[in-house]
Amino acid sequence: MASVWVLPMVTLIVASSTGGLLAAALIKHSIYYALITTGVSVTALIMGLSLAIMILTVYLTRLILHGPPDPSLILSAFITLGPLGQGGYSLLLTGQNLSILLPIHLGDVFPNAALTGQLLYCACFSGAWILWAMGIAWTSISVLSVYAVMRSQRVPFAIAYWGLIFPTGVFGLLSAQLGEVLDSPFFHYFGAIWSIPRRRSTQTFTHIERAGLMLSRYIPSLSLLICVAVALPGSLPLEKRAQCQSTLNIAKSVASTLQSTYFDASTGQYNGGSLWTDANTLEDLHNLMLATGTDEFSTVADTSYIGRLALNSNTNWPSVLAGSNDDAGWIVLALWKMGDYKISRGLDSSAYFDNGTPRAEEEVRQLVNSGGIHHLWWSTAHTYKNAITNELFLLLSAEAHIRFGGQTYLDNAQKTWAWLSGSGMRNSQGLWNDGLNFDNCQNNGQTTWTYNQGVIASGLASLYASTGDSSLLTQAELTLDATITHLSTNNILKESCDNAVGGGSVCNQDQQIFKGIWTKHLQFYLDRANDPARVAKYSGWLGSQTSAVYHYGTNAANIVGSVWYAPDQGGSIFTPKTDASGLAAHVAAAKYGPC
Repeated sequence: MASVWVLPMVTLIVASSTGGLLAAALIKHSIYYALITTGVSVTALIMGLSLAIMILTVYLTRLILHGPPDPSLILSAFITLGPLGQGGYSLLLTGQNLSILLPIHLGDVFPNAALTGQLLYCACFSGAWILWAMGIAWTSISVLSVYAVMRSQRVPFAIAYWGLIFPTGVFGLLSAQLGEVLDSPFFHYFGAIWSIPRRRSTQTFTHIERAGLMLSRYIPSLSLLICVAVALPGSLPLEKRAQCQSTLNIAKSVASTLQSTYFDASTGQYNGGSLWTDANTLEDLHNLMLATGTDEFSTVADTSYIGRLALNSNTNWPSVLAGSNDDAGWIVLALWKMGDYKISRGLDSSAYFDNGTPRAEEEVRQLVNSGGIHHLWWSTAHTYKNAITNELFLLLSAEAHIRFGGQTYLDNAQKTWAWLSGSGMRNSQGLWNDGLNFDNCQNNGQTTWTYNQGVIASGLASLYASTGDSSLLTQAELTLDATITHLSTNNILKESCDNAVGGGSVCNQDQQIFKGIWTKHLQFYLDRANDPARVAKYSGWLGSQTSAVYHYGTNAANIVGSVWYAPDQGGSIFTPKTDASGLAAHVAAAKYGPC
C-alpha cells in the first residue's frame, strides 16, 4: 500500500474548491444558486476528506508495521499533503461564502441567528488550521521516510516524482490563504517560501541520490527561514490590511445602481437628495474607490455640484451653506475624501483642499467662546446647540491637525471635546441625545440617532492619533458599545423610525442615511485607532451589518432601503440616501469585517 490510494478522494476535494470559487462569483448574481453550489461543495468536501483521512490512518499503520514503501514509490509519500492542503483551502472558501450568505432569514435560533454565518466561518477556519497542522506532521513523516530509504538504497526516477508538485503546491496555497484571512506575516512568509518554484536542472542526474539529498536538505532550510521570519517580524514591513473582494464587489454593484438611478450629471446632484446627504454620498463613492483601487466613478468629483463649487474659486460659500454649520462640516469631509482620491491617483487635488480647509477655518470663526468654553451653534441663527455639529467640528479640527499641522487645530479639537464631555448630552446609557434645551442648556432628551454615536467615535480617534491619549478611545467605545446594545435589533442597527412592516413610521429625508454614517465612522475610528484588537472587537458586528443590508435591505432593483434589521414587509423606503447608507456599510465591512 502507498499514499497514492488517496488520489480518488482528492478529486472530490478539488471539486469542492472549484465550487467554493464558483459560489463566491455567484453571490452578487443569485443567492439561491450560490447557496446550492455551496451546499454541493460542502457535501463533496466532507465525503472526500472523511475517506482521505481514513486512508491516511491505514497508511500510517502500514508505515509503523512494515516501514516505508518501495524506493520507486517513496516520493509518493508527499501525496498525503494533497487532500490536507486542498481540503483546508476549500474549508476557508466555504467559510467565507457562508459568512456572507447566512442567515437567509433573521431569527433567534440556528440557522437564522444573526451570527450563524460567522460561527460556521469560525468552524471552517478551525478545520483548515487543523488540516494545516496535520500537513506539517505528514511533511515530517514523508521526509523521514525518504531519508530512511535513501540511506540504504537508490531511488530510481519514476512517475512518483510528480508527488512533489501538486500536493506541495496546494499546501502552499492553504498557507497563503491562511495568511490572507489572518493578515499574518508568518503565513504570508510560509506560503511564499513554500511555493518557491524548483529550478529545472539542465543536466541529467546520473545519481538520483543527489536529488534525494537536495530534498532532505530543503525542508530543514525551509524551517530555518520560517523561524527567522517569525523571530524578526519587525525587520520586514507588515502588509496593509487586505480588503474583502467579495464585499467590495457587492459595494461596487450598489454604487453603480446608485449612480445610474439617482445621479443627475447635468446638475451634479442626486435626485431626491440634499446638500449634506449628497456630500456623504460623494464621500462614500470615493471611500469605495480608495478601497478598490479602481476608477469607475473617477469623473464624479469634478462633475458633482459640490465638486464644481470647489473648483470655482469665486464660490460664495456662505450663500451656499445658508448659515448651516453642520452642512459645512459634511461638505469639508467630502472635499477631503475627494482630495484623497485625487492624490492617490496622482491628480491635482489643490481645489478640494484649498476650499476644504478654509471651510474648517470658517467654522472656527463661528465658535461661541464664553469663559473659554468652545462649541458651535447648529446654525448662524444661534437657536440650537446640538451634538452632531460639535462632533463634526471635533473631527474636522483633529483631522486638520493630522493633515496640515498647526496648534490651533489641535487646541480647538481638545477644547471642543472638553465642552462636549461636560455638556450633559451623553446620557446614562452612554448614548448622545440630539442636543440641548435652548433655555437652560440641559440635555433635551431627544432621540439618540445612530449617526451621533458614530461621528463622536471617529473624532475621538483622530484626536487620539494627534495626542496619543488612549483614554479617548475608551470614551469612544463607551458610545460604540452602547450603540450595539441599545440601538440594534437582532444584532443589526435600527433607528427608532425604522419599521419593516408597512403602515408604520418611516424615517424622514435626513434620518434615512444615519445608519450608514455610523458604519462609515466606525471604519474611520478603526483607521485612526490602528489597533488589531479593536478591529477584532468590531469585525463581526460589521459583518452582520453588511449581511443584513445585502439580504434584507436590498430590493430586486439592487437598491438598498431604509430597513436593515428584518426583511421588508412594505415599511422600507428606497431613496438615494438609503442607498448611500447601505453602500457605506458594505465599504466599512470590506475593510474591517470578516471575509
